[in-house]
Order: sequence, then C-alpha cells, then structure tokens
Amino acid sequence: MKKVILLTLVFVALTGMGLSAQKAPLAYILPAGDKVVVVLGDTPRSVMSFDVYRKASGEKEFKLLTEKPVVPVKDPYKAVELMGSDFHWIAKRIGSEDPGYLYNRLKVDRNTTLALCLISHGLRMAMGRTYIDSNVSRGKSYSYRVVLLNILGKEIKRVEKTVRVEDSPKPPKPSELKAVAGDGNIKLSWKYPPYRGGEKDLAVGFILYRKDGEGKYRRITEAPILRIEGWLSYVDERVKNGVFYTYAIEAINMIGAKSEKVYSEAVKPVDKKPPLVPSGIKAVDSKDGVLLLWKISPEVDADHYNVYRGDSVKGKFERINKKPIPADSPRFLDKEAVRGVVHYYRVSAVDKSGNESAMSGPASIIPKDTEPPPPVEGLSGDVENEKRYVSLSWKALGNPDLSGYFIYRGESKDRMMRITEKPLKPSGSPAYLDAGYKKRGLRPGIPLWYAVTGVDNSGNEGDRVYIQVMIPDNVPPPPPFYLTAKPTDEGNVLLTWQPCLSRDLDKHFVYRRGGTGGGTGGSAAGAGGSSGTGGSATTASGAGSSSGAGDSSTNSGSSAKGKKGFVKIKELDKKVTEWVDETVSKGVEYRYFVTEVDTSGNESKPSREVKVIPTDIVPPKPPAGLKARVEKWGIRLTWEASPDKDVKGYLIYRIPPKGERWKQITKKPLKELEFFDRWAKPGSRYGVTAIDTSGNESRKVTVTAEKEKKESKGGAAK
Repeated sequence: MKKVILLTLVFVALTGMGLSAQKAPLAYILPAGDKVVVVLGDTPRSVMSFDVYRKASGEKEFKLLTEKPVVPVKDPYKAVELMGSDFHWIAKRIGSEDPGYLYNRLKVDRNTTLALCLISHGLRMAMGRTYIDSNVSRGKSYSYRVVLLNILGKEIKRVEKTVRVEDSPKPPKPSELKAVAGDGNIKLSWKYPPYRGGEKDLAVGFILYRKDGEGKYRRITEAPILRIEGWLSYVDERVKNGVFYTYAIEAINMIGAKSEKVYSEAVKPVDKKPPLVPSGIKAVDSKDGVLLLWKISPEVDADHYNVYRGDSVKGKFERINKKPIPADSPRFLDKEAVRGVVHYYRVSAVDKSGNESAMSGPASIIPKDTEPPPPVEGLSGDVENEKRYVSLSWKALGNPDLSGYFIYRGESKDRMMRITEKPLKPSGSPAYLDAGYKKRGLRPGIPLWYAVTGVDNSGNEGDRVYIQVMIPDNVPPPPPFYLTAKPTDEGNVLLTWQPCLSRDLDKHFVYRRGGTGGGTGGSAAGAGGSSGTGGSATTASGAGSSSGAGDSSTNSGSSAKGKKGFVKIKELDKKVTEWVDETVSKGVEYRYFVTEVDTSGNESKPSREVKVIPTDIVPPKPPAGLKARVEKWGIRLTWEASPDKDVKGYLIYRIPPKGERWKQITKKPLKELEFFDRWAKPGSRYGVTAIDTSGNESRKVTVTAEKEKKESKGGAAK
C-alpha cells in the first residue's frame, strides 16, 4: 500500500500531522567512530550543491575539504554503483530496475528520494547529499562549516558546528514488540518514542529478525522499515501454519548505529480457512441404493468428506455417513434411500485442521421404478388466429409419482420435436400455451401436430397422444426489392423489381400516382400480355388507353397502405419481374410502388416509391400553313398547330436579307400560333419548329417575307 509521506524539517517521514514545532538543521555534522559524516537535512529546493570546510583545534582559518562542490552524479550507472546492495530494494520501491528510468524518477520525486536517503547511505552519495571526512583523529575535536550553494554556485546559507570524533551514540531501543498470529501470516507492531527534532533524535528506521522454531534469528527486512509515526507495524506473510516463530527488532540511525534488540513471544499461525466446497456431485440410481459421486478435492490438506441428506432443498439435512469418507475416495452408497421418494444430497470437505467447508449444492434423485404413466386423456387444442398461438389442455393424470408432462410439436407425426425442456409441473387443470419463438407466433399457413406425454419421477415416459391444428395465414409477405422506373424510347415507363422470397407468393400489385385522371383505367397496359414469362408484359395498346381490358382485378380509385393518391393499375403473376406502363403521358411526372400478395390474399407493405417522367426520342411533326405578312411596324408570322399531342411549344428562326445562317430569335418555346417580329426587314426568311415534352425538335417549315405586302406560302426547309 502506498502512503503519502510528508517530509518536514525532520529526519523521519511523517504521515497525517507534521511536527512543525520540531526543526531539523540544514545539515547534520555527525561523528561516526573514526570519521565525521556530513548529511544534508531540511534544505531549500534552491540548494543544488555544497562545500565543506574544516578547522582543527588551534587553527585560525577554515580549510576547504571539497575540491569541487558536492553534487548528484550524472551517470545513472555510476549512481547504481554507489547505491551498492541497496539498489535492489530501491528498485522494488520505484518499480523498475532500469538504471536510467530509476534515477530519473528519483530526481523528479523529491519526497520519495529524501525518505529513502534517510536509510540508504549509497543513495545519499549518488544524490549528492552527504560527505565523509576520514582524515581525522579519534578523540579530537574539529570545527566544520557547510556552505549551501545555488545553481550559480553562490552561497545561500551556511552551517557551522564543532564535533568530537567518537562513536555515534546508539538510538533508543523499541518497546512492546507484539506478534499476533493469523492464518498464513503474523502481524507485528511495536512502539517508539515520538520524534524530538534536531540532532538528538537520529533514528530513521527499524530492522526485523525472525527465528523459526529453535533455529537462529535471521534478518527478514531487506531495507530498514521507515520510522513513520502511526505506522509502526509489519505483516510477515512468509510463514507456514503450524510452526512457532519468534521475532526481534532493533532501531537504526542514519549513521548505521543500531539499538539493542527487543524480542517478541513465540506465536504459531493456525489454518482457519475451510477447504473448498466439493463440486460435481451426482446422484445415480443403482440396484443397491443411491450412489453419490463428486469431484476429488483439490486442497492439499483435505482429510475426509461428510454426506448429508434431506427431503427438501430448504429443509434440514442430516449427516448419513457413520465414518469419515477418505479424501481420495469421493463416493458414497446410500443403501437406505427409499424408492419413489425424492431425496436431496449435499457433501462437505474437512481438512486436517478440522475446518469443514460449506455444504455443496444439492443433488436430487428419486429412485425410479420401470412403470410409465398412462396416456393422457381429453387432449384438445385451440388456435388464437390473430397472434397465431396454440392453447393445449387435457385431463390431469392421477399418478402419485408423476413428475409432469412433455409437449411435442411437428409438421408430421414422424418428425416431432420436444418443445418443453423440463416436464410441465402437474396441476389439477394441465394446459400449455405455444406462442412460438420469443412469443412471435407460429409459422402461418401450415398444419401442425402436437403430442403430450406423462413422465414420472423415475423418468418413465408414457405413450404419446396426438392432435392436429391449422395455423392461419395472416402475415403479409415482405415487399419486393430494388424497384426501378425508367422511360422507354417510345415514351412509356419500364418498371423492374426483385420479388420477395416468400414461399407462398402469389402475385404482384402495381400502384401509380400522377398524370390526368388520377391513374384510373391505367391498368390497360399489359392487357392480354403473358404474366408468366418473367419478361415484359407489354401490348400494342395505344398510349393513354383506359380500356382496362384483361385486368379484372383493377380497382379504380383504390389506394394501398394509406398512400394517398395512388391507384392500383395492374395485377401481375408472381413470376413477372418487369412491366411496361403504356398509359402514361410524356413529360408528366409519375410515382410508382409495388406490393406482394400471398396465396392467402395478404398484401405486403409498399416497396420503395420511385418517380419518373416519360420521354421519347421521336421528334414531333412540324407545324403546317406557315405564313409571313409584312405590316407597317414589322412582320407577322402565323401557322397551324402540330398534330402531335406532346408538343409544348414552337421555336422561331430567321435569316436576314442576303444572310446565310439561321438564328433562333425566341429564347423559349411559344405556346401561341403566331409571332410578330418588330425588327425584321422585308426579304427576311423565317423557319418554325415544334418542340415536344421530351425535348425533341421537328424539322423546320420556312417562309420568306416578300417586299410586297403579300402573303407567301410556306415550304419545307432546304
């Protein structure tokens, strides 16, 4: 578990509340036997390096001991080398053994690094937070000056102190070391005086030792446990149940001095966890009774099994094995089971410590007989026409060991499938509702056979009793696919589509909207045509004919599925996949859709709606009787209308006197049968053409406006 460590002006990491009243110095100057150790303490973040000066007794000036300021090493591999054996447990704390990654993390995570520096001299060396003066004499006193420098090498603060070279005092020993045994673990806790601050309290952590039985004490903590007030505990999970363990603990300061050991009482972890519940229990009927089988326990310390029997799942279960069942023999024969009566069995496992598991799930059985129930009587079936549900009912069987009833269904007696996974529970008025897959109803338009049998507690099944019902067809087929409409060269409309895949498809209905008269009588197209060839069903009937011959099913003025304005114009055989509508007018927009009809008369939803404007490629006949009359203010042209019905207007062309090329002088087709040219001169030549709704243009009829004010007869263009 990760704990947030607050490094205050103290050696130790404190959680929760900080001891703000206890101040730690900027640098610790500590004697350590035959040397003096300088360790940075609570320094500002701006401190990047430091210098150490020393003055012996009788000397007037401080002498610089550090050739260069003490700084962190740059090479991560050099840092690992300085960490020494501490590298392994530091790597575990950081979560990586990659030198580069680990050293960068230590540089970034200041709090973690300062906490680990308390207990690792090698890490302090790598991070540039310590200096060792070995050129001293034991028993003499020296004055030291530590100068803290910023990134520019300028002094920020300094610390001065005189120390006597001698052994570092031992830290106080811990007290009240307690060991509490659990199941596969031992929890240790101890007490230690609160941190006092300054250089008087240098303890930074604790080292734990363990003795197995009568063996020797061995260290069990690779790194010292940090002195974190409120968290003086440790859980040892590398123990075995049933073995006595004794523990010892000692405090250690940052110089490495250790306190006296404190010992705990011997404790023994005990197995309190019950084994796994046995699984796979089965009850098998045999001639000698009920044979119970289950899977062997995977527990290493499994000792034996117990078997329990009851007369209901929620009732009381009593142990029936008089002797423990060995762990390697997962089977038991109940010779006292009563046949024809339901029994429930459960099994538990017991380990060598006497822990018993919970009982397994029940396995039920009725020791069976060989006599099946009699056939059911009074079987009847009713069909709900709209939903296509079938309700079955029959007289109840009076067998005391009746388990229930099985229901079968099929399209013939010799091919039936059981549709009840388990027997229907017995009741005074047995019945069954067959609603089909996911209650969507049964397949329409087919006869179905049903059969009902009785089954007893021993699994004996009686003879089948049959009944047949007819499922009504009230489901329309799906609509056709990919309906398209396009004009033909003759100016008719060609419809093509892909029929649906319904097995009982019977015919197609074609609906149309558009044109004059709302489409009434439009079914004449295709009259007399073959509807079973799969090709065009066109005839030679004239355009616009409304006779309706040959299509007795056409219902003038009717519409399908609420499609306003649409009229059914044609009924086609199911094999037809395209049809030509010859009753359309060119240049008028029409809309179509097609529906499918099955053999029961159910009509599908409309296909997608398509629209088309019929066009042709045949130019209209030209106008006749073109005349040109020269008047006072211009020339007036008159002509007779083209005989074609799809003409939408006329275009006027002119060649001026002595000109050679025709020039169109009307931007849009004229609907009138005359034109007055104010800008023409006598002697101009004129041409007039007819334009139909498909954009086809007729040949020109021409006339010359003579200088004499006489009408000239029209002639064909050259």
